[in-house]
Amino acid sequence: MFTLRFVDYEFEAGVWPPNESSEQTYIFLLSCAAATVAAIVFSKGAPYRRPLFTNGIMALWTLSAVAATVFMTLYSSEDFAERLNFKISPSVQFRAIMVGVMVFNCLFCYVWEAYFIDGILFSKALPWYKDRVRGPHLPFEHLDEELRSKAGWPPIGDCKNNEIKIGESYVHVDV
Repeated sequence: MFTLRFVDYEFEAGVWPPNESSEQTYIFLLSCAAATVAAIVFSKGAPYRRPLFTNGIMALWTLSAVAATVFMTLYSSEDFAERLNFKISPSVQFRAIMVGVMVFNCLFCYVWEAYFIDGILFSKALPWYKDRVRGPHLPFEHLDEELRSKAGWPPIGDCKNNEIKIGESYVHVDV
């Protein structure tokens, strides 16, 4: 069993790199995981709206980032800790909990974005608000509403522009 407690960090003048601490180590590792989670969660965002696995380079980078972050969290050696200025917890259970926190963060953020933000807010609440509360305020929204209300819009088939052929308007100039 372990307990979490905060220990004040004391800087020593003239010491570089600064003394390692557990706080800096796990803040760094959790921020690496957060950057990777953001890449996974927002990969289907604008402008492409395609999932991560359709972009091979991005998928490879993301898998590499996940592997590196999990490796740095679980691996424990004196040389590794000294090179990265880490203070790695001696408890394997604590390191496993940190990986669990990273996985939970990924799942929570994905569910939040996919089902709450995209599924409820953007698909249901925002259109309802726009239609019933706010209404069209921008010029293109008024034009769009006006054109949608016209029965003969869009003009298909009887437009004068359809009678003019592209080939007839092309003028060949001899040089």
